[in-house]
Amino acid sequence: MTLTNRRLPIFSLALGLVFFSISAPFTRAAEPGRVERMKTWLRSKVSSQEQLRRYSLELPSNDKLSKADGRLVVLAHGFNAKPEDLAGLRAAIQHEDYACGSFRYPNDHSLRGSAELLARELRAVSKQHPEVQIAIVAHSMGGLVARECVEDTELDPGNVDRLIMIGTPNQGTLLAHYAIGTDLCEHFLAREGGNPLRRFRAAFADGLGEATHDMTPDSEFLSRLNARGRNANVQYTLFLGTGGKLYDKELQLASRSVRKARHIPGLANFANHFATRIANMEELVAGKGDGAVAVRRGVLADVSDTVILNFEHQSVVGSSANERTREVYEEVLARLALSSSSRQAE
Repeated sequence: MTLTNRRLPIFSLALGLVFFSISAPFTRAAEPGRVERMKTWLRSKVSSQEQLRRYSLELPSNDKLSKADGRLVVLAHGFNAKPEDLAGLRAAIQHEDYACGSFRYPNDHSLRGSAELLARELRAVSKQHPEVQIAIVAHSMGGLVARECVEDTELDPGNVDRLIMIGTPNQGTLLAHYAIGTDLCEHFLAREGGNPLRRFRAAFADGLGEATHDMTPDSEFLSRLNARGRNANVQYTLFLGTGGKLYDKELQLASRSVRKARHIPGLANFANHFATRIANMEELVAGKGDGAVAVRRGVLADVSDTVILNFEHQSVVGSSANERTREVYEEVLARLALSSSSRQAE
């Protein structure tokens, strides 16, 4: 089965709605922590060690690091993504002669677990290359993982001095409620190659919806993360996009259409709930969101270097770049240049 790029988001959202409706009552009724323990047990039984070992910090050669004047750039991908998806951004950074590595992590695991893995990997870099300072450039959910790593004093490796976030849902995203559909698409519909058993095991290794739970607005993870202050030793930059594809009138029309289903016996609560949520989904609206993250749910009040640009969330991903994407890349490179200049001045 092949899904076009245009149909995939719609199909994913529809799948998410179905699974959210089925699973929500069971999740709410479960004993606190029981669901997470069950997922951890399932992952340990189903995932192969080979699949789990691939998650790590992929570094450039020692020769490249030694010529980098003590500066390393680490890319962190987002939800349902992988390092290869940031090929265009990586090429732009390497073109300026920066040593560039990538953090490969389970893209739907708990964000705390991924942050712990990042902290361990960065400490290993510090041990082997104590002179190296790191700038993390994170797309989307990768920014939350990076923040958890550097802002929790128990995890902070101490060698990160800049964090650049692109389209990071710092206050969550409403789309996270339905993102399980995108996970199913990733491993079973949009992925080529691999037998069904291997895809099934890969899906477990990649996570069982923990990340989507963490990214829902007001989740326990986000409440804890945002209650902390920023790391005083880290310079922050935040880029947020307004390139959503829908307009307010279209969203309101969709909301009203869903609300009409309340007249169907047994669907009143369902229709009212989702009609309200759709009406508030600024993530998708041009001028208010980038297609996945709403500007107002991306901002951090104490990050002064926040830049609003007209880009679409997924346009930053991939090997090709349009005019709007190149503007993001140029702004990222400008921040990296500032970090390099500051280090040389020291």
